[in-house]
Amino acid sequence: MAYNVPPLEELIDKFASLPGIGRDPKALARISEATGLNIVMGTGFYVGQTHPEELAAMTDRQVADLMVKELTEGADGTDICAGYIGEIGISEIFDDKERRVLRAAAIAHKKTGAAINVHINPWTTNGIEAADILIAAGVSPERICISHIDVENREDYIYTLLKKGVYVEFDNFGKEYYIRREVRNSGYGNFVHDTDRVTLLKKLIDDGYLKQILLTCDLCLKNLLHTYGGWGYDHVLTNIVPMMEDEGITNEQIKTMLVDNPADWLCGKE
Repeated sequence: MAYNVPPLEELIDKFASLPGIGRDPKALARISEATGLNIVMGTGFYVGQTHPEELAAMTDRQVADLMVKELTEGADGTDICAGYIGEIGISEIFDDKERRVLRAAAIAHKKTGAAINVHINPWTTNGIEAADILIAAGVSPERICISHIDVENREDYIYTLLKKGVYVEFDNFGKEYYIRREVRNSGYGNFVHDTDRVTLLKKLIDDGYLKQILLTCDLCLKNLLHTYGGWGYDHVLTNIVPMMEDEGITNEQIKTMLVDNPADWLCGKE
C-alpha cells in the first residue's frame, strides 16, 4: 500500500521520539512503510520542562509502567510499540524529576530488556551521573548509550564514560558553529568541527574503544536539513565516512560503528 508522505522538513515539527515533544507513532509507521526504512520509536520522557504535569505525582514504578506498556502493548492509543527507552532527557541542571524518570527507565529496562538512550545537555558532564544511576540500578553498561558527547570533544569526560563500559554517541556531525549568548538557553555555545570529531574517533579506536562508539546525525534543527541549506540526514554516510577513511579508519571499523554496535546496543550482544 502506497502512502503520500510529506517532505521530511514538513514532518519535523509534527513528531519526534517521545511524548511531550510531538511523537507521532502513526506518522513514523507511514514513513517506515513508504521508504522501507526500519524506524525504532522510543518511550520515556525528555527533559523536565517537557514533562506532563501529572508526572510529578507519580512514583518511579508508575512511570516505569507507562514505559513498559508502550514497549509491549503500544503507544498513544495505537498498537505500535516502542523499541527502546529514550532519549531520556537530562538538563543542564539535573534535577530530581529527571532522576526519577531515569530510575524508572532502569525499572522498565529490567522488565523488558529494552536498551536505554540518554540525552545529556551537551555542554555538561551530566552523563557521568546518569550512567552511575543506571548502573547502580542494575542496568548493564552495554545497554546504555550516552548521547551528545561530541560538542566540544571533552576527552576527560568521554574517557570517563568509556571506562564505565557504556556506549558514547557521536551525533553532532554537521554542527560546526557558535550559538550567540543571547539566544542560547544553556551551555557555552561552541561546537567543534567534523574533522576534529573524526580525529578523536581515530584516537578512541586506537585506544581500544571501537565497540563502544555509535555514530549518527542529531538533526534537531531545521537548518540542518538539505531544504534549509544543511548537510541533511545522509551527512554521515555521504561525507563523514570518506573523512574517516582519510583519517585511516578501516571499512571494517566503520561497519562496526554504523552497523554492529547499534545492533548490539539495541538488541543485546549474543
